[in-house]
Amino acid sequence: MATRGVPVRFAVWSFHLALPLLGLWLLLAVPSTDLLVEHHPAHFWLVALVAGVNVGLALVVDRAAQRHEDPRLLLVGLGFLAAALFFVLHALATPGVLLDSRNGGFALATPVGLALAALFTAATRTTSQKWVGWCSSRTSAAGTASRSHSPSSGSARWSSHTPNRTFTPLVAISAISPPAARP
Repeated sequence: MATRGVPVRFAVWSFHLALPLLGLWLLLAVPSTDLLVEHHPAHFWLVALVAGVNVGLALVVDRAAQRHEDPRLLLVGLGFLAAALFFVLHALATPGVLLDSRNGGFALATPVGLALAALFTAATRTTSQKWVGWCSSRTSAAGTASRSHSPSSGSARWSSHTPNRTFTPLVAISAISPPAARP
């Protein structure tokens, strides 16, 4: 029964990876399908909704970090939270909502937020004792505040999950790709 799930899972992943490529192909093959829609109130609510989803994901991941006492999950949650913060700033700077015209905050908030989120995510791959201590103290403090008993130190769990080496090219790519991807 377990082997039947593998082809289905592969098909689902393949579909989700192929869908954006099909959209790109459609836009390149039929240029008239590439429409420009500029409705500022809808943009504000859409970006604010995405920020709310990011906050929700950050809370879920933070709970998992407390439950599993894994400081890497805390960093992932902080990445979602950083992205949410800058998405809210981008939404609030939408022209015609709070401000009358375009400004630097509107154009800069999203790439900066995604770059900061990428740095938090890249930090999950490091074995630096500085990060281990900082993250372990955060997960232990959060766990103590939310539970009646004190959790064990997160550094022991960290060392059992952390790889022996850092993949430096992946960390560098994840740190620079969001700013490079902005239009």
